[in-house]
Amino acid sequence: MQRGRPKKRKVTAKVVNPREETDFTEYYDNLNGEDVLDVKVIEGQTESKATHDVISSTALLDQLYEDTAIRDYVSTRKLHDKEILDRLKRPCFRHIKGTNDCEESLESPSRRYMKLGYHDIHSRKGGKRSTETYTRPDEGNYGLVKGGLLYNDLFRVLYDMDEQDKLFVEHINKLRDKKGLNPTSYELFETSMTFLEMQDFFIEQLLPPPAKNQNAANERQIIRASMYGSDDGKGVSPEEDQCCAVCNRNDCDSSNAIVFCDGCNIAVHQECYGIPFIPEGPWLCRRCLISRNQNQRCLFCPSTTGAFKQTDNGYWAHVICALWINELYLANPIYMEPIEGIQNVPKNRWKLTCYICKRRVGACIQCCRNSCFLAYHATCARRADLYLRLKKGIKGAIDNQSTLVTFCDKHTPREWALTHGTRLGIEKTRLFYSLSNIKRRSEETNRISVTSDIKKELTNTKSYLFRWSTHKGAPVVPILFVKRLQEFFKKEHLDIQGCLEFAILVSKYWTLKREASKAPLIRRPDPSNYSSLTDEQVEERFTVLNKIKEDVLKLTDISESAVKHSEVSKALNDEIINQAELIHFPQLYAVDSLGQLLLKCDKSNVLSNALQDKDLNSQGVPSGQEIIEKIALHQYQTTQTLINDIEKLTDYVVTHESKSSGIYRLLKSTWGKMKKRKYTETLRMEKLAADTGIEDLKERKREGLQTKKTEDKGKMVREDAPTSKDIPIAKRLRE
Repeated sequence: MQRGRPKKRKVTAKVVNPREETDFTEYYDNLNGEDVLDVKVIEGQTESKATHDVISSTALLDQLYEDTAIRDYVSTRKLHDKEILDRLKRPCFRHIKGTNDCEESLESPSRRYMKLGYHDIHSRKGGKRSTETYTRPDEGNYGLVKGGLLYNDLFRVLYDMDEQDKLFVEHINKLRDKKGLNPTSYELFETSMTFLEMQDFFIEQLLPPPAKNQNAANERQIIRASMYGSDDGKGVSPEEDQCCAVCNRNDCDSSNAIVFCDGCNIAVHQECYGIPFIPEGPWLCRRCLISRNQNQRCLFCPSTTGAFKQTDNGYWAHVICALWINELYLANPIYMEPIEGIQNVPKNRWKLTCYICKRRVGACIQCCRNSCFLAYHATCARRADLYLRLKKGIKGAIDNQSTLVTFCDKHTPREWALTHGTRLGIEKTRLFYSLSNIKRRSEETNRISVTSDIKKELTNTKSYLFRWSTHKGAPVVPILFVKRLQEFFKKEHLDIQGCLEFAILVSKYWTLKREASKAPLIRRPDPSNYSSLTDEQVEERFTVLNKIKEDVLKLTDISESAVKHSEVSKALNDEIINQAELIHFPQLYAVDSLGQLLLKCDKSNVLSNALQDKDLNSQGVPSGQEIIEKIALHQYQTTQTLINDIEKLTDYVVTHESKSSGIYRLLKSTWGKMKKRKYTETLRMEKLAADTGIEDLKERKREGLQTKKTEDKGKMVREDAPTSKDIPIAKRLRE
């Protein structure tokens, strides 16, 4: 008797091919592809008229066919198609105001705002609006750019309003209307927000970094690493060296040192993070440099710690995520930024769920085992201590991503599993990303346990009232900003009623906006700029840079001259070698010159490749490969020997090979046109070298050269200089 559940039968779904891939016999049973079709000709029409005149389809049917069945079929088909079209949904349209309609209703800003960076969208010519697309002016004129931010720079409005700002301005205007004050404009609001952002930037440069208890911070990191693991290398014991946040190794050398960030205390190799030169002073990672004290989310994983770099569209991502996701790449491998290729990541990768953190966030990688499809984030694998190996280092991983190998906990190599607790690491990672734990950790961040009396005493102190930021990290606007904003309005002749009240409302709104966005509202400058320098110091640095630029250009010219000198020296040395061979080994020089001419004509390497399958040695004919080898090894002692081998091969090719073959065209056409002249010149050169006293000249050269001073023009003259008889001989040999 069979027990248990019955076995389910496998139901195979019928595969249905698309219509264009289906044979026509499945739709038309009675249609035979071999049948001959009848052709009917319209009588009474010339060929040109039947070809070029356009005839309606119904008239052509009436003329071609007298059968009513065809006409009935066509009419029935039309009615059927019409019924199908009537059942389909028809598109509906509604008119939406475009940018042109909105711009027509806008008023041109006043000249007071235009000098602050606003642009008139209406053309002054002929009373018509300009059709050209507006583009921002050169950002080099702005104050908030790298290397050009100074306190007394020309002010330019950089803030752009959104829908929320529009509602806030309308709310302010309602309040002002109740008090009988004039409404404010959108331009005034954007100007105020830009001014507050710039003032906050200058204050941040003056504020010292917050004092931290380094020992307490290290103990807290060690405890957190033991409880939840670490994906950035922090939290190791004092006896151990902190590992790199990218490659997870702590070995280094003088050319690839480990650098610590003075902001977030992560450790990275120079090659892993793109640090060609270590600065003398403090060094900040890219996230601490651009977005200080802000938790940035990675675009490909849920982690907020580690070594970050920016993508080409302004988002943030881990360097380790960019390395392990195959579709991503680093545009500049020297500086390891920006991260590009986000559009190449397939949709299926974005839909994968990490089996470690149980989250469907970002893009996951998968186990390298062919039969395993487990997906996990790169940072989750690092926190869980899974197998992540760079076979050829960081540079090899950038050049070839197939050198990256990773395995899940089930397929981890045995050697790795013996020294790393992957199962325990997975549990720590899941605990770290659990919802209740995230809420508790966010509440306990930077919290100091104090009693209620001490807390009351601290909140009543004067320093608490003058704090620089809220409990969520948003900056608090000091009264100095409000006063400066009022002075700015007066300076730019932006008259507004109730200026103090308006400045206070905008300052409060700016604080709330910063608290919600957790980032600057305009494009902030790079903190490594020259804002702390005076105009004279900046000008002095520019002068030094211009001198360095001139020196570099001079070095470029010197390098080009050195290259030309090397080329001329090489050509001169080649000529000296040729002359030496011509004088000391004239016969070999003649043979080699003829052989080199033959090889120069063989541009397609026909001699070495042709006639390889035929036995030419039995017929006493040398092959092309044998001739080439003898020429290269200088085995031809006389020119006539080389000529005989070439002619034997030519006679064989003319007799046995077709005229269209490559070797026939080479030996009969290309070489045949010039061989008589080349043979004659080479034999004449060889005979001339044998008939002249070249051996006597060589013997005299071995005895040494003696020189003496002459009074004519202070030149050195050789006692054994070649006589007038020898000079024409040398010239004739060279020719």
